[in-house]
Amino acid sequence: MSYKQIRYTYEIETPKLSLDQQALEDLVQSYFGTQSISPKSYKLAGYIQDKFRLLQTLYLNIGLRYDYFDYNDDRQVSPRLGIAWRANNSTILRAAWGKYFQAPIYAELSNKKGADDNPGAQKSIHYVFGIEKFVTANFNIRAEAYHKTLEQMIGHYFVFNDDSSLPELRYGNPNSGSCRGIEFFINGRIAKGLSVWATYAWSRSVIDAYFVDRDKLQLVKETIPRFTDQPHNLSLFFQYALRKSWDLSLKWRFLSGIPYTPLLPRFVDGEPQWESGDNYSARYPAYHRLDVRIGKKFTRKRAQWAVFLEVKNLYNRRNVLLYDFRIENGKHVRKAYHTLPLLPTIEFKCTF
Repeated sequence: MSYKQIRYTYEIETPKLSLDQQALEDLVQSYFGTQSISPKSYKLAGYIQDKFRLLQTLYLNIGLRYDYFDYNDDRQVSPRLGIAWRANNSTILRAAWGKYFQAPIYAELSNKKGADDNPGAQKSIHYVFGIEKFVTANFNIRAEAYHKTLEQMIGHYFVFNDDSSLPELRYGNPNSGSCRGIEFFINGRIAKGLSVWATYAWSRSVIDAYFVDRDKLQLVKETIPRFTDQPHNLSLFFQYALRKSWDLSLKWRFLSGIPYTPLLPRFVDGEPQWESGDNYSARYPAYHRLDVRIGKKFTRKRAQWAVFLEVKNLYNRRNVLLYDFRIENGKHVRKAYHTLPLLPTIEFKCTF
C-alpha cells in the first residue's frame, strides 16, 4: 500500500507545443481553464501466483493481481496465465496471456476526487508465444512473438449536451490501439573470455486517437503511430576478459526514429508561418551510439573495489532529441536539439 499527498497544477507552455497540440490545449483551456488538484489518496495492490507441474515436461503458471486507486475509485482484477513445455533437453516452448492495467497519473486527473468523469485505468491484453534453444550449457537463443491490445487509453473527446445541443469537451479513456512484434535474443559465451548479448526487435504500435480539426473546431479520430513506435530496435553487447581482473566491453544500440507531427513552411500575406502537416507522419532520424568501457576489480582490506573508465557515444553521433520550429529574420528555421555528445566518465565502486 502506498499513501500520497501532493499538489498538482495543470499548466500549458504553448510556445513549446506544435500547432496541432496548441489548438487542442487552447480548446481544453477554454473548457476547463487551469486545473489545480490537491489529493489525499492511496493505492492498494496485491497478487497471488503459483506454478504447477502438469506433466513430466509441462508447467503451468497462474497468477491474479488486484489494484485499487481510491482517487477515482478504480478497481482492477488482472488474471495471468503462462505455460511452458520442454520439448527436449535443449528446447522450451512458451505461451502466455494476461490482462494489465495502468492507473492514471495525477497529471491525467482533471476533476476532484470521486468525480464520475475522471479517467480510469488504461487496459492492455497480452498474447506472447516463444521458443528458447540452449545450444550449449553457456549459450542460448530465444525468439518471441507478441500481440497487445490497447484499450481505454487516456485522451480528450466530445459529448453533446442534450439541453444545449452544444459539444462538451471531456477527458477520459476514449482511445484504443494495438502493438505487435517479434523479438530475437542471443546470450552466452562464444569464445574463451568472450561473451555476447544481442537482441533485435521489430514492432509496430498504433493508436486510434482524437485530434483537433481547426477549421471545424472539433475532434476527429485518426489511426496513427504511437509516440513510442520504433519499428527497429537492435542492441549488441560484447564483454572480453582481458586479464584476471580486467574487462573490456562494447555496447552498440540502434533505434528507429520516433514519429512526430511535422510543421510545413508557408507564407500568408507575405509573412512566413509554420503549418501543421499530417499527424505523426514524419520521423526523427534513427538513433545509434557506441559505448566502450574498461574496468578493473580488486580487493583491499576486506573491501571489494572496482574502477571503470567509459566513453559514451564513442564516434560522437549527433542524435536528434527534438526539433524546434521558429521564424527568425523573416525566414523559416528548424533547429535540432541533440542528445549527449562524446562523453568520457570515470566510476568507482566499493563494497564492504
